[in-house]
Amino acid sequence: MKKFSVAAVTAAALTMSGCASSSHTIEAQKADAGKYTGLNCQQLEFEMERAADRLLTASRAQDAEASKDALVTGVAILFFVPLAVAAAGDNGEEAELAKRKGEFEAIEQVAKTSSCGLEQKAAERRAEIEAYYEIRRQREVKEEDYDSGRGYAARQ
Repeated sequence: MKKFSVAAVTAAALTMSGCASSSHTIEAQKADAGKYTGLNCQQLEFEMERAADRLLTASRAQDAEASKDALVTGVAILFFVPLAVAAAGDNGEEAELAKRKGEFEAIEQVAKTSSCGLEQKAAERRAEIEAYYEIRRQREVKEEDYDSGRGYAARQ
């Protein structure tokens, strides 16, 4: 009976932990591309670089929040279930990330249609962002495999 209780609590901790979403699952908030259409090529490139950097920073902050939520909520569930509910949550990182994704997409759209020749630069920054998200996806799959026991079986 005691083994069942520990297993049930552990399973609940794994399924309920981590209320904050991973960065790659958050949708972009619509941003006004018109804000960037009047910029000259140098300004547009600067804004694109700045938006990409801000997007990556916001993505890392969101993923840190998701990891913290998973840990805090999992530990809280093991000790006190109501504390777990109170511990989980979003500190505004999701909204910030959605905004940053929207800004980058708007600038990317303007850069692709401008005569500045920034298509390659926009594609490179998009690839950098997508590479970050792919690393996060792979890490999550690996963690899920280890949480379920499949990862341990594969190592033996």
